Amino acid sequence: MTGSWQWAWATFFVGMLVTPVHAKAEPPDACASLREAGTLDHDAEEVFFSVKQSDDAAACFLVPSKVVEGVLRLAYRGGDASLPTLAFDPDDLLDYLSANPSISVGSGKRAVGMNALECLANPKPLSIAILPNRTLPPETIEAVKGRTTEVVTDLPGYHRYSERGVEDLYFTDIDRNARASFWCHIAAGDQICSIVGEYDRMRTGIMYQKAKMTGVKPEKARQCLQAIAELFRMTTPVGVQ
Repeated sequence: MTGSWQWAWATFFVGMLVTPVHAKAEPPDACASLREAGTLDHDAEEVFFSVKQSDDAAACFLVPSKVVEGVLRLAYRGGDASLPTLAFDPDDLLDYLSANPSISVGSGKRAVGMNALECLANPKPLSIAILPNRTLPPETIEAVKGRTTEVVTDLPGYHRYSERGVEDLYFTDIDRNARASFWCHIAAGDQICSIVGEYDRMRTGIMYQKAKMTGVKPEKARQCLQAIAELFRMTTPVGVQ
């Protein structure tokens, strides 16, 4: 991995899913006052996630435990209520949102729009997450040209830049300042592709099998991730903004 947003995605998301040991969230805990207002039940139907925006600010999310990725769900039941990354189980999240035209978040109800469903089906993702912000340079053609080589594309409509056969970056534009639409690499013997977006000083990420990327529109996926984040974001002022 290189010093780029790929590194952040792999470290804070993939690593979160494959290891049972989790780092404590950095302060501030944006959900602290909300946790204190109720009783912390490790088997509760909803769980709080505080996601870092900067060194002195964070955002709070309230999410049904049944849609949280399994490893994080177990961590909460074990008493760890300060995990730095909010990862969803894509199948459970799709089932939940599809079955409910509106959902309850805290004391309010929110309508579930189609924008929040588009990235969850046809094709289905492997994983989806809201991650802490990291100040990283954008992956542009200019930035990667020193370590990558343009090769014949295997996904129509994209220019493919390969880094020693370890990972490939895909661009829709050949302008030197064009940003990568997504990147792909091999994990556990499978070829997977990741799309990273931005959301209010945080990052969003979603992974698909490479074989299914022809059915994915990266910008639509980023908009879908933002819609999902908005659904579960607590509107009560919390943290240092």
